[in-house]
Amino acid sequence: MSDDVDWSLVHDLHIVHVGQSGTLLSNGTSGDPVLVPLTFGDRGLVPGGLHVSPADAPSVRAALSCAAGKGRRVDLAAWRSVANASVDLRLPAALISGAAVDAFAVSLRHVVLAGPVAPSPAMDPSAQRRLAGPLAAAVVDGGDTFPLLAELVGAGPGSTPAGDDVVVGVLAGLGVAGSAGLLDPDAQERVGELRIQVLRISAQTTSLSRHDLRAAADGRFCERVHRLVGALADETTATRIVAQAGGWGATSGVDLAHGVHAASRAARPGSVGLARVA
Repeated sequence: MSDDVDWSLVHDLHIVHVGQSGTLLSNGTSGDPVLVPLTFGDRGLVPGGLHVSPADAPSVRAALSCAAGKGRRVDLAAWRSVANASVDLRLPAALISGAAVDAFAVSLRHVVLAGPVAPSPAMDPSAQRRLAGPLAAAVVDGGDTFPLLAELVGAGPGSTPAGDDVVVGVLAGLGVAGSAGLLDPDAQERVGELRIQVLRISAQTTSLSRHDLRAAADGRFCERVHRLVGALADETTATRIVAQAGGWGATSGVDLAHGVHAASRAARPGSVGLARVA
């Protein structure tokens, strides 16, 4: 379980959605409900949530599907005594290798080219992905980030819109760049300003994505994002993890990867670099 689960709110939860990789629960309060995500299998842990082991996932998913079909609510209070040890989802200090950033870009380009063609412009995340670089550069080099956020947050396909995943990826990449000593004090200050802006603008997106953006602004990221930023230290790992990201959700993995790569590239980790990723 994530160490930021609020156990005072898990006594009467409404089932919002039951899926193959996770279930979304809400405390049901009007206006701005608190979400408690349950994740299964390789989906990994997410901020404010709990992860169900592969062995228990089928029975838990079936029970939740049954409860949702009957319009019932669930009480997770008893889970506290049997939940796995808590996990801090803040990004640890890490290194960024210029060669790994290059390998990350190559693999990401391959994933994009091999991916499905969007059936319509509304389902194409390319416009949001192209803003990853300008957003990261505005933070690192100085610039107005808010207009870029306004174009990204809530925009694009997906239950977590592509633009939001890009923003989460940029925040994660900037976080690890800062811990690696690649950002000067002014850039570090602008990272803090970006986090505040994300909190302020997060209301304009879906409840699930708002949950992710607010966690990212607080420095907490799902385990999949941890894998992406961890891959920035090693070429072989970068190639493997980015290839896996192509299978994370409809577009979310690739959208997150674009944000992570843009931030790591903007931080200039001592590499010649490659052409931008489409």
